[in-house]
Amino acid sequence: MICAYETARFRCDQPVAGDRGLCFWHDPAIRDQGYPAPPKEFLESRIARRLPIEGFFLEEASLRGIQLEGASGPELRLAGADLPESSFADAILLSSDFADANLTRSNLRGAQLKFSSMVCATLLEADLSGATLKFAELRGADLRHAALKTALLSGADLREADLRNADLSQADLRGADLRGSRLSGSIWTEALLDGQTLLAGAVGLNEALDLPQSLRLKLGLPARKFTRPIPRSRADARPQNQAGAALAEKLIASAQAKSQPIPSPVGHSVQPPVAPVPTSSPSGARLPENPPKPPVSKQKIPPPGSPASRKQLQVRSGMARLSKPSPARQAPGRSTPKPTEEDLWVDLMSGEPDRVEQAARQVDREARRRIARRLCDLVLSEDPAAALAAAEPLAALPEPTVAPDLLKALARAGQTTQYNVAWVLRHWKIPVLEAHLLKVLQAVSPSRQINVIWILEELGTEAAWEVLESL
Repeated sequence: MICAYETARFRCDQPVAGDRGLCFWHDPAIRDQGYPAPPKEFLESRIARRLPIEGFFLEEASLRGIQLEGASGPELRLAGADLPESSFADAILLSSDFADANLTRSNLRGAQLKFSSMVCATLLEADLSGATLKFAELRGADLRHAALKTALLSGADLREADLRNADLSQADLRGADLRGSRLSGSIWTEALLDGQTLLAGAVGLNEALDLPQSLRLKLGLPARKFTRPIPRSRADARPQNQAGAALAEKLIASAQAKSQPIPSPVGHSVQPPVAPVPTSSPSGARLPENPPKPPVSKQKIPPPGSPASRKQLQVRSGMARLSKPSPARQAPGRSTPKPTEEDLWVDLMSGEPDRVEQAARQVDREARRRIARRLCDLVLSEDPAAALAAAEPLAALPEPTVAPDLLKALARAGQTTQYNVAWVLRHWKIPVLEAHLLKVLQAVSPSRQINVIWILEELGTEAAWEVLESL
């Protein structure tokens, strides 16, 4: 018999190993039987054959140095596992559990870790550059000397995390919770923050590098300049040409002895000899020591406020009208070309919040239904990366026609798809949504009600609160 573990995008192909109809890798109740195969070699062989490892239960496993680059492993269970110097680069690990895991010096560059749990995980000197950690749980994690450059940490829980000497350059920290974290020596060059970023009780902010000046003023911190070591300039680093300088001195001495013009050696500028100032006139009369200066012609200054004074001020400050290029005038009756539907699709899937919001405002009613249908198909597809990329633009396009399909997914989809669907629906405040949610809440099992409750809490209507109070 084959394992009964199944989601919308994955069906396990391993044989049943227990009484619950699950295989060894999906049934945590049969851990005492021992692994049927060495877990490290087994997992690496599946990744080499491009087979998913979704939902595998590997808690407290010893997997030092495992190579799982590009793995498809949403909901992977690795709590307490020993994973130092392992590689999860570009892996899809949505909603995975790494709580208390040892990921020292691991490579997680570009990994998809949205909604993952890394509570109290050891990520010392780990590389998380470009990783997606939106709404990830990193409370109490050890991130000392970790590389988080360009990481997406919006909405992440970083309370009491140790971020000393971590590199947060260009990281997206909008809505992140950093209360009680340790930040001394961390680098904040061009980090993206907003009013929802929580920093109360954070330790060592005054010792952080490149902290935005606006944030320093808001927190009452003293102004601090960039304190990292600055390399020497090229002029200081370039060695002196001592031989050339000695040759130049010899040429100058020989030229002065022969009373000839002094040649200028390459790289040295030599001033010509200055003629002595005469002290007497040709007739023999002695000239005065301070001869009278020639009269200075006084230019008439126009009165302030006159056209002439304004013209002088413009010329003096380099803002004369003649020096300004005349702006190109738009031909009458010609307007900016309207972006095509494909152009809007590219902007919606760009992953940049500003481009997504602007494209969502430009989509007309007819195109909105077609684009929303395409995005909905991606959110419900078997590709977690495509679903993650399509969830945010779909949240910006409230379209009631695709709401029933998304609500059905709450009852039958896996946890990762449920998270994406819930992320979309919690942003939609449309009239038909609440009625659909109440029907789904009555139909699904208690284990799948959490995402529906999350959306109802976001709506906050009277009917929603009545349902929540009755649960």
